[in-house]
Amino acid sequence: MVGTVGNLTAKKDQATLLAAFDLLRADHPAAALLLIGAGPLEADLRARAGEGVVFAGSRADVPALLPALDVFTLSSRQEGLPVALMEAMTSGLPSVVTRVGGMPEVLDDDRQGLLVPPGDPAALAAALGRLAGDPALRARLGAAARERSRGFDVAGAQHAIEQVYARVLAG
Repeated sequence: MVGTVGNLTAKKDQATLLAAFDLLRADHPAAALLLIGAGPLEADLRARAGEGVVFAGSRADVPALLPALDVFTLSSRQEGLPVALMEAMTSGLPSVVTRVGGMPEVLDDDRQGLLVPPGDPAALAAALGRLAGDPALRARLGAAARERSRGFDVAGAQHAIEQVYARVLAG
């Protein structure tokens, strides 16, 4: 089970993820994709989604859902420091994420997960396929992700983001 968390918007680029997932299923037909989040592109993404894709909508219980995943992914074209990635790493999940924003600072390629270029479904599918076919690699990267996350303050980062939103909405 591959999963992602994020608003369904152009900058999160779930369209590339759906294209990559179609490629992945050619070699791994039992693969499933869980999209957690909602947003303005939901109808379009649902129309593009093939077999094995589940839309979970917005959820308040994301940390409780993460242990059900085998791999976490973010296909973003733009990103800051995603709390979702930090939560996935804290959960011991190996991740495949795009090389944008703060993600390469949080995750070292081939140490806690895999980095791919943004907007490249073939590269994303190849990285997901690499993890799908190698349980030992998933375990190694997941353990390293959990270890790396010991220095994260996920709750503090989330609180800081919420404070920024509150100031913007109040102003």
